[in-house]
Amino acid sequence: MADKALRGRSDWTADRLSIVDIRLESLAAELKNATPAVPLQFTGSILDTQFEYKDRLVVYALRYKIASRDREKRPAWEIAFTLNLSFRVLSPDIVIDVEHLQAFGKVAVLEVAHPYARELLHSITVRMNVPPFILELMGPTWFHSDDA
Repeated sequence: MADKALRGRSDWTADRLSIVDIRLESLAAELKNATPAVPLQFTGSILDTQFEYKDRLVVYALRYKIASRDREKRPAWEIAFTLNLSFRVLSPDIVIDVEHLQAFGKVAVLEVAHPYARELLHSITVRMNVPPFILELMGPTWFHSDDA
């Protein structure tokens, strides 16, 4: 029931916003082992989802951290990055409360950001010349950290 209510608040908010911009704010990638023993095991999470709402503009910052270990449990690589997604409130008459903006950040913003995070992680691991990491197609809520 809580998930349905969260989705409902997110959808309500989505009907009142329009995406303006998606930017890579920061990126850190470290190759820890140039010859990892495959297969690789992956861990990852969205460390933080924050937003700022000012003058009809809502900017969400999503901080990701993904790492891998090889078959012998040695670190292979670690990638951390922040994506900023900006949305404009469609009308000056629309008022969106914090609860709805938080729900939108936990559902719709993650769904919008997911293909960008997926492509970025794949591209970076290919450039590292290690087995490419392909983030699954499902929504990224599987690795969202509520502890952050």
